[in-house]
Amino acid sequence: MTQTNPINIAKEKLAEAQLGMIEAYLIQIKNSYKSLPEGKRKIVMYGLERVVEAVENKEEENPFNSSEAKRVRKEAKLSQKKLADNLDTSPQNISRYETGEIPSLKEGTSGRRYIEFLKEKGYDPFNI
Repeated sequence: MTQTNPINIAKEKLAEAQLGMIEAYLIQIKNSYKSLPEGKRKIVMYGLERVVEAVENKEEENPFNSSEAKRVRKEAKLSQKKLADNLDTSPQNISRYETGEIPSLKEGTSGRRYIEFLKEKGYDPFNI
């Protein structure tokens, strides 16, 4: 008689539930898309393109090291608030960059300014 690990059973159930959620989201998007104004349609398409891109690139590792970025800022003797002021962004964005909550720094204006700051200090995570 094979004993089944309860954690594995829970993981399988979770995976099934997540697939169900994906299907529900896609149905909702499909049903709502036609009635959206053009601007919101563009937002939906942009978001879906980012999702597909993330799924297709799942094996690529993000070269950005948030701990290294935080070290660089501290070495420059800047608080998150001071750096945010210098980069014309919010301290919350700096915090999110340094905790890895914002996965793509290359897309937003403040993200690009943050990367430029890091490059000026000798850290170029994306080799750009």
